[in-house]
Amino acid sequence: MTARRAALWCAAGLGLPQVAALKRLVDADSGARRQLYEEVARALNLTPDQVPQVRGIFAKQWRDKAQAGWAVQGDDGRWGRK
Repeated sequence: MTARRAALWCAAGLGLPQVAALKRLVDADSGARRQLYEEVARALNLTPDQVPQVRGIFAKQWRDKAQAGWAVQGDDGRWGRK
């Protein structure tokens, strides 16, 4: 499940304007993270094909820092609770 789908899954009870606003926020967040990974890779003189490794490092750090009970996405893309 992508971050966008996860957010929409949690959007039960919201009206269409709120769901649309949520989609825009999730898309903006995803774009900002993608840009961050690319900039980190450039700063480290990595090649574009190494960006997924940068993304994986960040994802692991965020999972490790998540509190018990938070929803986290595993390396396989599946969501679960920490």
